[in-house]
Amino acid sequence: KILSNAHKTIHPRHPTGLNKVVTHGVSEDLTLYGAIQSGYQSGQVPARPYCLFGSLDFSQPGNVSQPNCFVATDPITAINYEVGIKGKPVKKLGMSIAVFYTNYSDLPYQVSTTTGAGFDTRNIIVDQTSAGIEWEGTWFATRIFSLHSSVGYIDADVDDPQAVAPLTPELTASISPIFSWFLDNGGELGFRVDYVSCRVNGPDGWGPPLDHCGLVVYLDGGRWFVDVGFGDCCMVPIPLIDGEHPGVPRAVRCRVDDDEFVIADRDPDGVWNEQLWCTLEPL
Repeated sequence: KILSNAHKTIHPRHPTGLNKVVTHGVSEDLTLYGAIQSGYQSGQVPARPYCLFGSLDFSQPGNVSQPNCFVATDPITAINYEVGIKGKPVKKLGMSIAVFYTNYSDLPYQVSTTTGAGFDTRNIIVDQTSAGIEWEGTWFATRIFSLHSSVGYIDADVDDPQAVAPLTPELTASISPIFSWFLDNGGELGFRVDYVSCRVNGPDGWGPPLDHCGLVVYLDGGRWFVDVGFGDCCMVPIPLIDGEHPGVPRAVRCRVDDDEFVIADRDPDGVWNEQLWCTLEPL
C-alpha cells in the first residue's frame, strides 16, 4: 500500500512552504518514506556592523553615508530531498535511518576580519549543499532500562573559498540511557529529557537559534514542553500536540511539525501571539 500526501505547512520561516511526502508500508512495523521539503527565511543584516564606523557622517540621514555595509541580504531559500525508513525492525528496537540532500541558496555567512580599529564582521552570501545520513534508535533492553542513541554524517560544500560551514562536524553521535523505577502502587518513575534550541519572538521578529534553551520531556508515549524559566504561558507543562491547551497564566496554542514547533499564547483581548519557535533536535 502506498500513501501519497502533499500539503502546505505554514510556519514563521516559510510562509508558503510546500512539503511532499510519499510513504510505503514495508511491513506492519516498518515504513519507507520519501520527502521533498522547501524552506524560506527572510534576509538579514550584519550582526555586528562595525564597518559602519568608516561611514559615519553626521550630516547624513541616520548619521551614516551611503553606500554602507548595513544592507539586508536577499531571502534564503532551501530545498531538501530525503529518503528513509522508520519503525521497529525487531521487537525491542525502534529506529529510523535517512539519507538527505539539501541545497541552500543565498545563505549569509558571518565572516570577521581584523582592522586598525578592531575587527569587522560582514555577511558573505554563499550557496551551500549538504548531504548525509543519520540514524536514530531506542533499544528497550528491559522494563526499567532503555538506550537512546543517534549517529550522523554530513558533508557540507560551500561555493566560496573564504567561508567555512559553521557548526557542521562531519560525524556526530549521542547516547542517552533511560532508567525507570516502578512504584509499589503500579506507577512508574522515569522520563527522558532533551535540551532544545528555541527562538524568541520579539519587537524585531524572531531571534537567532539558541536565543533561548528549552526542555522537551518524553513521558507516557507523549512529548511535553517544560520551561518555567520563560514564564508567561509556560508555567505548566505543555503537550506538544497541535491545537489549544490550558496554560498558566494564559491559554496556549501549539503548531507541531516533524522537527520543530511553535508556541503562541492568547492575550486578554483574545489575540494569539507567537512566543517561541523551537526545534525538536536535541542539543
